[in-house]
Amino acid sequence: MDRANGIKAEGPRWEERQLGSDGPQLLITPDPSAQSRFLYLPPAPRLSYMTDGKPIFSLIVVLTRSPQAEETSILPLIDHSLFNASFTVALKKGTGAEESDGNEYVPLLAHAATFSLSPPGENPLATADAAGPNATATLGCTLTRYDTIRVLTAIDGQDSGLEVGVHIEFKGREIARAIHLTGKWADVYDAIADRAGANKKIAFPGLKTAVTAMLADGTLTCTPPAREDAEVFAAFMRAAPFIISKDSEGLPPLDQRNTYGLRNRPNAALPLDVTIASSVPAMYQIDISAPLNDILEPLETFNDLGRFIRLVAPSTSGGDYAEVPRLTKGGRAATSRDMNPPLNLKLALSNGGARSLSLETMADSRNVPDSRALLFSDTLVRRQQYYLANDAIIQINPPIALSLPILDDESQPYWRDRLIRTKYWYAPVFTVVPPSPSQTADTSPFLFSFTQNGVTAGPNPQPGLNGTVRFTLQKGMSPETAKQLGNSTAVAVPTDGLAVSLELPFRDEATGASRTQLFPAKIEVSGDQVVGTVELLDSWVRLCYGALAYADFQAQPCRVAVSYSFRGYITVEANPFPEVLMGGKIAQIATVQRADLVPQVVQKPVFDLSSGNLHLAAGMMRYMPEPSIASGPPAAARGFRIGASSLSSPAGTATAVAFAAAAAAPAAAVPPVAAQIQNPLVIRPNLEYSPAFNSMIAEAKYITTTAVREQRVDLLFSCSTFATLYIQTGPNGSTPIGCQTALRLGETPYKQFEEIPALADASYRVYRSLQQPGRFLITPATYRITRYGPSEGPGKAYRPVILLYGVLNADPTKNRYFFRASLQPDIPYGTWRQLQEKLIPYAPSEYVPQLELPTDPAVQASTSYVWHVPQGLDQPEIDELWDGFQFSVSANLENALLFRTLIETTGISGSVQFKCPDGLTINSQLNIDTVVAGPWSGGPITVSLGSGVATISNNIEQPLNVTDLVAESAGAASQRLAVNAQVPAHGEIQTPLTVAASEAYAMYLPPPGGLTLEELDVFSEDIVTHVIFANQITYGNHSLTSLQVQVRLINTTHVVTSELTEGQSASVDITLPLATYLESQKIQFQVTKTFSSGPATTTGWLDWDLTANGNILSLTWNMIQ
Repeated sequence: MDRANGIKAEGPRWEERQLGSDGPQLLITPDPSAQSRFLYLPPAPRLSYMTDGKPIFSLIVVLTRSPQAEETSILPLIDHSLFNASFTVALKKGTGAEESDGNEYVPLLAHAATFSLSPPGENPLATADAAGPNATATLGCTLTRYDTIRVLTAIDGQDSGLEVGVHIEFKGREIARAIHLTGKWADVYDAIADRAGANKKIAFPGLKTAVTAMLADGTLTCTPPAREDAEVFAAFMRAAPFIISKDSEGLPPLDQRNTYGLRNRPNAALPLDVTIASSVPAMYQIDISAPLNDILEPLETFNDLGRFIRLVAPSTSGGDYAEVPRLTKGGRAATSRDMNPPLNLKLALSNGGARSLSLETMADSRNVPDSRALLFSDTLVRRQQYYLANDAIIQINPPIALSLPILDDESQPYWRDRLIRTKYWYAPVFTVVPPSPSQTADTSPFLFSFTQNGVTAGPNPQPGLNGTVRFTLQKGMSPETAKQLGNSTAVAVPTDGLAVSLELPFRDEATGASRTQLFPAKIEVSGDQVVGTVELLDSWVRLCYGALAYADFQAQPCRVAVSYSFRGYITVEANPFPEVLMGGKIAQIATVQRADLVPQVVQKPVFDLSSGNLHLAAGMMRYMPEPSIASGPPAAARGFRIGASSLSSPAGTATAVAFAAAAAAPAAAVPPVAAQIQNPLVIRPNLEYSPAFNSMIAEAKYITTTAVREQRVDLLFSCSTFATLYIQTGPNGSTPIGCQTALRLGETPYKQFEEIPALADASYRVYRSLQQPGRFLITPATYRITRYGPSEGPGKAYRPVILLYGVLNADPTKNRYFFRASLQPDIPYGTWRQLQEKLIPYAPSEYVPQLELPTDPAVQASTSYVWHVPQGLDQPEIDELWDGFQFSVSANLENALLFRTLIETTGISGSVQFKCPDGLTINSQLNIDTVVAGPWSGGPITVSLGSGVATISNNIEQPLNVTDLVAESAGAASQRLAVNAQVPAHGEIQTPLTVAASEAYAMYLPPPGGLTLEELDVFSEDIVTHVIFANQITYGNHSLTSLQVQVRLINTTHVVTSELTEGQSASVDITLPLATYLESQKIQFQVTKTFSSGPATTTGWLDWDLTANGNILSLTWNMIQ
């Protein structure tokens, strides 16, 4: 017995030896049959490999359900798994045991090898048998949850308590021994006779089977028991000539081809008792094993373990199991705040021009709340004087020039107008209007006031404070701009979306770090003046007082942040050429109307419609018309020909290829042409950008976009100078406080929000602001794909915000399929309105509750993402906007159909974590599937009020169940009216209106989903392809005067018609949605035949598969007769 390093052996002694300095480590033992030769094994089994170098290993983990994105571990969801792996004792390829020391090394020949996966000393989980040199076996089994976790632990490189072992039996040197056979000869004779034929003949295999059966039933016994049946059979055959004779001459005694004849039956009393000398090889055994984590270590060299481990869970759409997407993580997309980064515009064709994809997937582009919302989005690009929003538009057809500034020149503080060359624009600046020390609180442009209101909660109660800061800004031209303009005049750009905030500095009590907090201001605009008002609570009132009233009180002064937006032009010349990713794609063979228009050098197929010639880079193919019967048969058999050049010959060296036709017949009874060739050469064009599209984009010179201007100005008015402008209000009026050291506060515990548990709902949670009164943070449980708002117009309104398009590469194998969508909170409109009512008691009586989402700029939350992404998809890209997210993901075109199926079934799930500056973290689910929410502004149902009746209209493609109608009237509480009716898709119902109401909205159940992308009517890129009808029909042969072809996509009703002129081919354009183009390019056509006499006839609809047969259809009489 030999034990060492997971090795247990019986028989010859084994030793470990490394062959050479870089050779493999082996277990070796001398070969008893040859000098200087050793038998070897590896010290442990290892994984087997396929020819491509990939380990043969698979683990399918079955989960009880698909994980949610926030569930970063699947361990709690594991139910069981299917384990399958191949193990071997062969050396790894390229590490053979060469003769490096004058000895020969050969692999051990295993008489039997049993591989097993097991905990040491316990029953195996799986076993498999093998034999021979380099024994290899596959272990397959179903693992329990516990054992699945142990295998996953091993894959992770940790000790799992599992090992892979191999028990090997092998033969040693020959050993002499005596075999003693006993029985009765008559019984043995009878047993053989039962298997012999009528002629008492028996073949070798039958005789061997008879001996095996006699050993089994005791007719024949062997002492000592033989290790193998072959050993007993060899001994029996040495004694058997007593009852059998070998009929075959010249064959060895144990040759399989031998036949035997029975002699006379022996006397029943005659015993069989013989002892025969034999020699057998000694049988030895060895066990080798290693921990599973050591054996699976090679898996770590593969970046994507998804090649070996699959996660499946019960399908949500019925059926058995569906694959669970993989988990990926990512942070918020980095907004380009560096100065002058490249402007990477990605556009989609739209209404005679192109618009940015970001703009195209904006659910409600006409209702951007203010410039602050644009300023905090992820799609902004910084310039020296402004930021550029990602809402570019190129207007090409018709070209429209607007009176807007051209923003390219960064060296000047003003810009030239595009339309009026003598007109100039400038960006106004805002300055704080200073008060006069003699001004009163009522007339001053600045005022800080507060009132005491109860005490704060917590271990250190303080007087509760409500404070207000009022300041005034003046809009005007900066001195630098005025100096640069000189005597010229300029117009201020509009200050659209004007937003004003107070940026308050403070020290975080917990960390001591200096920080700032942004507080949005309510603004009133009067001419060129803007009055901003900011309201604060408790410690933030004290912080603000200290920062406003005392210079150098904080590391930076209190500031006012001002932003606004305006439209302008940037030139294509001064910026990188924009990429148009959606639209403008064709899959067509180039066609020309005349032979002289064929390029001199043909790089791609060109079809000449006038001659039926297909020009290729290596030659030409001609679709020739059938010969005219009126001219009589040619010398050879009558027929029509397709002339084709040898594709290895230069273009133009045509070789005729004849196809036999039927014999000549009278013109009145023209026979069909035989041996028709419908598709002599399959030509399928690549997907590419249309030359017309490229020309159109090349003409673009100007791009309109939104610029966002931002500035900050200090806000500091000393309390010693402006004592009367710092006041405390109370029941007895207002009292100036001037400078009060006790009021000022430099640091505070940083906490922005506090949850209101009583208002928690399945679709949201509610937090009240601890900094400003009447302000609430609403955190949605889920964001999902939304719909375009009603303001987007009839072409978009209420449709899902989903774009499907392809992005082409010079290498067609790198073409990508993109899915782009916008996500908004999954909170029904009626639920949102109800929440606004619920919050009224939580706000001061004079305040209308202000509801904010985590994406609101005032919240200042950072975001990170986790995604479960299936194999074959890229990492999702996501941009945060003020009201949600824009999401995009891509796949190879080959995976496009699988990706669509995924979206329509299980979908893609993810989660977003919002982290507020005070440390509060909030998680929301992100769902990408065909359950569509929104639109956020108003919901999918509109309600119009009439006399005693309300009309409820459903604006989407799915029926909606309306439970209640909420009627509102000014100055009165809202009232709910039961409806409990289904409103059909794009339909309406009427319900009695029994109360006075000036407005109403509907409470409805969310649609169940489960629709396909086609049923949802999403925006899919169209591909223009075509079919070329190579007209080979001679009209006179068939008394034809004209042919007309009608073409349609299979299973559709839209028909395109084209006339077929004799001797001319025709190209008929077909427009397919991208998904249809990728899935099934099947068309149908029919031909209307007009004869010189008699009625016109039309064929039935004929099928043609562009993918299988190509885009050139050889139109012959046989096809349409």
